[in-house]
Formats: sequence, structure tokens, C-alpha cells
Amino acid sequence: MEITIKEFMLEIFDKITRLYSLLLAIKIAFFYAIINSIISAIITALYMTTDIKLAFKQDFITLISFIVSLLISSRTSNAYSRYLEGQSLWTKIRVTILNLAGFIRINIDNNEEKEYYISILLYFVVTIKDYLLIDKIRDAGIVINLEKADDEISEAKVNIDVEEKEDEKLKMKDIIQNINGCDQKQARKLKKAELRKKKKELRKRIHQIILKLNLYIDKKGKIEKKAQGKIAKNEQEIDEQDTPKNVNYDKLRDGILILSESFSGLEQIDESIPFVYSTLLSLTTWIYSLSLSFQLVSDLQWLTVPIIFLSTVFLFGIIELAKQLEDPFGIDINDLDLYKFCKDVWKDTKFIITDEEEQQISNEKIEKIINDFKNSSGPINDGTKNKST
Repeated sequence: MEITIKEFMLEIFDKITRLYSLLLAIKIAFFYAIINSIISAIITALYMTTDIKLAFKQDFITLISFIVSLLISSRTSNAYSRYLEGQSLWTKIRVTILNLAGFIRINIDNNEEKEYYISILLYFVVTIKDYLLIDKIRDAGIVINLEKADDEISEAKVNIDVEEKEDEKLKMKDIIQNINGCDQKQARKLKKAELRKKKKELRKRIHQIILKLNLYIDKKGKIEKKAQGKIAKNEQEIDEQDTPKNVNYDKLRDGILILSESFSGLEQIDESIPFVYSTLLSLTTWIYSLSLSFQLVSDLQWLTVPIIFLSTVFLFGIIELAKQLEDPFGIDINDLDLYKFCKDVWKDTKFIITDEEEQQISNEKIEKIINDFKNSSGPINDGTKNKST
């Protein structure tokens, strides 16, 4: 397969961008390395020019190196596990949303109801994205490049042929970024107290959506049983008289339960590693990197300084990269692309819900349904009782 010059340049640019992002991620490691190198230079100068011979026994260095290796390996392993778990949970949400879209298409005959609950499902995904990203967007204060996400979607391995006009794409981008008031401009204006309040509001909105879907499924299930004369007086008759239609409603309920559990899992991943553990690791690594100078100076003399610099960069670089991996939800190049995820789910869901003879629901109508849902649910404030429809 031939690679064009443009594709080659884009690939090189992507690698340079990732390298730059890596250097930014470990910039604190270079700061520690410079400080450690200065201390190492002082120790070496004292050793070379005076009678002061500072040194540690080999047993001490061995003990500290063993402790550091255990702590760093545990930290990196846990961080990567959190990253993979976050990726797995998002995949589970996507699969569940698409399955629910298929069940809604089969079991709901009313087009207005079908469009309503598909829009609510899409709003659920977007609200989770905003809940996880709003504090990162506020802290970073940079503009999200949504055009790049579109290019990546078009190059995805699984490509569903969905024809969409340019104005529909722009409306989809606008909804995904702005429907909850969590775009870059608005997020930067939030103070810490306002940010905490906003996150609470988004969290409550997610639970409102889950409650709304559960109430609807419960209502539809009861109506279906009454219509078919399937209400029994004891559990044995209910088990004997269940129909595939009722089983489908049970599957819908199970799908909503999976969405709720996945959101709880994402919340846990969004929490940072305990401060005590990270402080212990940094302190132990710092002691180890400092003690190396006392051991190496007698053999390497002035070569001790660059070796200490490199070893400190590597050690603290690994720790900083683990910090990046343990929180996969952000707007860095190495984080999970939640905007692309929302767009993939959006397009695939609209494809599943639309019959060949029907016209796809417009993104403008989806936005109207979402806003109507938000208005009917009432404002979300602490101590305020919400209305549910």
C-alpha cells in the first residue's frame, strides 16, 4: 500500500506531537534531575578536591533500590490497569447503547417515543463525557480540536455508511460540546466552588436520565402485560406466561443497569491515587536517587553527574507517566478521546434506529428533545426537589 507525501508528513507530525506531549508530561522529572545533578556535582567536588569522602554502604543502596522497584512497578501496573479499565467501561457503554437502540427500534412503534428515548440515550453519553472532562478543560484552558476527531472517525476501521450533511455534522458537534454548558469558554470562567457545583449537577442529571428510562420501561412492561392478559396472581403463573416481548423489556432494564454500573466504575477511575501513597513513592525515589551519588562517586568521579541526571529523569519520568495513565479522562493527546467516542455512538445509534424507508431524525430535533427533557426535569440545585416526568 503506497503512502502519499501528505500521509507521511501527517504521521511524522503526529509522532512529533506525541513526543512533545511526553516531554511536557515528564517536565517535573527534568526539574528534579537538575536539582539532583547539582547536589551530585557538590558531592563529587568535595570528593575530588578535599579529604571529605562521603559514601554509603552497598547494603543500604540495595535495600532502597529494592523498595523503589516494588513501589514503581506497583504504581505503573495499577495506573495502566486503570487506563484499560476506563477504556473497557467506555466500550461497554457504547455496546449497551447500541443494543438499547436496537431494542427500542424493535419494541417501540410510536416514532415520537422512539426518537425521544434515543435522544435521551445520546444525552446520557454526552453528559458522562462532560462530567469527566469539565475540570480538565477548566484547568488546561485550551480549545478542543473537534475537526481532528472528525478526520479520525473517517479513518476508523469500522465504517458505517451514514450520509450526513455538513450542517448536521456542525449541529452534532455543537450539541456534544455545548449542550451542558461545558465548552472551553464557559468552563474557564468557573471557580472551584462553581466547578464542584457543576459536577454535582451533571451527576444528578445522569441519574435523572437513568430514572426516566427505568420508569418508561416499567410502564411499558405493565401496559404490555395488561394488553395481552398476562397479569397473574402468583409468581408461578407469571413465569409460565412470560412472552418474548416481556423478556425484551427485561433486557432493556438490564441494559440500563449496565449503564448505571459503568458510570459508577468511571467515577471510581476518575478519583486520584491516595496522596499518602504517591508521596511515599516520590520521597523514597528521591532518597534513592540522592544516595546513588555517594555510591558512584568513588568509581566514576565526574561521570557521576550525568549518570545521576539520566537516572533521575528515568525514575521520576516513569512516576509522572503513571500519573498520566491513572487518569485516562482528559484532553491530552495520550488520553482517551471522549469526543470521538460520543460522535461514534451518535452516528451509529442514528444508523441503527432508522429504517431504510425513513428519514433520519435531525440533530436539531435531538437538541430540542434534550432541552425539553432538561426543562421538564427542572433545575438541579442542592436542596431543591426535582420534578420527574
